[in-house]
Amino acid sequence: MPKTFRDIDPATLARRDAPAGFRVFREAAMNLLIHQDYGDHSRKAVIQFFTDGIQFWNPGDSFSGNERLLEPGEKEVRNPAIAMALRRIEMCEQAGTGLRMMRREWQALGHAAPTHRDDQARKAFETFLPDTMSRMAWMGERATAPEGAPHHNTPPVTPPATPPVAMLLDLLAKAGELGNAEIRKQMQLKDRVHVREHYIEPALAQALIEYTLPDKPRSRSQKYRLTEAGQRLQAAMSKRHGESAAVLHVTPPVTPPVAMLLDLLAKAGELGNAEIREQMQLRDRVHVREHYIEPALAQALIEYTLPEQPRSRLQKYRLTEAGQRLQAAMKQRHKELNHE
Repeated sequence: MPKTFRDIDPATLARRDAPAGFRVFREAAMNLLIHQDYGDHSRKAVIQFFTDGIQFWNPGDSFSGNERLLEPGEKEVRNPAIAMALRRIEMCEQAGTGLRMMRREWQALGHAAPTHRDDQARKAFETFLPDTMSRMAWMGERATAPEGAPHHNTPPVTPPATPPVAMLLDLLAKAGELGNAEIRKQMQLKDRVHVREHYIEPALAQALIEYTLPDKPRSRSQKYRLTEAGQRLQAAMSKRHGESAAVLHVTPPVTPPVAMLLDLLAKAGELGNAEIREQMQLRDRVHVREHYIEPALAQALIEYTLPEQPRSRLQKYRLTEAGQRLQAAMKQRHKELNHE
């Protein structure tokens, strides 16, 4: 993130060369101070830098809950005196605007939208700023470029969407406006909470869908529809899907972390969680499991080497036939892009 200071304004003592994303990083860091539960002496706030993004973890859940995080308006905070002091010295955004500013500015830089997880059961809150585009380009070039060849980064023009979000966008593109119950019926899903947490909330956080009743987010009559950004992304994914189908039958959309995992296993064969983290220079075991391994397992792109002992400490993962085909198709597509 921040580079070495090159110039300081002598009047304000502020740096003149604030790097791209600095405002978003600062807001996420200040939120740790504002919302931390200082009565919890067994845990402390943590900022972790990974090759695919930055994680901000805080002891202390949100008073507003996941559903109201991005709603406009001032919300109750755990440490109002700290919040007031930071706002007076302009170190954080005005009340009720910070998370929406983070989403807007982070996406404007070409990244996927920040994700937020309010874990009320564990009394914790996590923000993740994904930065997968440069990592994807770097890994792709390592795999395809000959030694000594110049590097050309070709970042994606659309933010990555998880498979559940992509499915929701496709459904709303056809159906128009649907509520949670109607979405579950159309997708043949039963769990209301699962649909809300894995389909609706991530799509709302990325501003790909919106409320039909924005002033009543918890209304029984609430439905969801695509935003303009959601329409563009869904159209782009449909177009890419049609192009790929000519070479490889239907290929499910994959997130950049899953694509990186497929590339890694295509080279290494079989790897466990610890070996995957070591190869990718990642540290968080849970993050790797939730964002890399589990989505790839859910799409049947990878499989256990010990299927009867899924929690064995000797467990490793390898590509399935579907994973091998998809990885080969993505590699071929990357070569085509580099020659365009």
